[in-house]
Amino acid sequence: MAISYPTDISNLALWLQARDLSTLFQNIAGSTPVTADGQTVGTWNDKSGGGFNLTAPADDGQRPVFNVTAGVQWVTFDGTDAYLRRTADLGMYAAGAASVFVACRSATPGISRYFVTSGDSATNNTLYVPMKTGNPTTTSLAVQIRNDANTTLLLNESIQTNAFDDNDNVVGFVDTGAGVTPWLDGTEGTEATYTRSGTLTPDRFALGALLRAVASAWWPGRPSSTHGRLPER
Repeated sequence: MAISYPTDISNLALWLQARDLSTLFQNIAGSTPVTADGQTVGTWNDKSGGGFNLTAPADDGQRPVFNVTAGVQWVTFDGTDAYLRRTADLGMYAAGAASVFVACRSATPGISRYFVTSGDSATNNTLYVPMKTGNPTTTSLAVQIRNDANTTLLLNESIQTNAFDDNDNVVGFVDTGAGVTPWLDGTEGTEATYTRSGTLTPDRFALGALLRAVASAWWPGRPSSTHGRLPER
């Protein structure tokens, strides 16, 4: 059987892997490597070749933490103020189609805690959120897409149940440009369709929080690997 790697995937735009310590740094300058359990993660470098590296907003308590147990490695987001971001968008909506898959475990989350997000620094209108916790079912995967004019194109508060149930899961979404299909541990869920209208131009991307002018609604959990692909078609 042939073994596939993320680098075998065409149009790979983001690949984060916690077990590769060469990609993790304690500070946002990316000059102090992560070498041990419990150290902060100020920079998590992208392995896709696209250079979409993520950093914390400052060298302070907003940094997530690297953890390892029995050889299993992950990055812990506390759900209070820790997140990683880039002040540029990954381009998921602009590509016309996209997919993201994350190996993760979510701690007990609150309502509408944002995991993978694109927002705009100048307005609260613009949102492309393929991964957040549901409302009111916080263990569900929810999706939210809203254009620059504040028109909701898609809001499904429970597109996939048990995605954030405090177990180790592989959670994913595939956006074709006309619908979003969730995946959980290799099983395809039910597509939620939507119609594109107007413009949607986010200018920043975050992992672990909703980021617009400021961050909010932090997600508690521990991703170990993240892969993003543009376009899906």
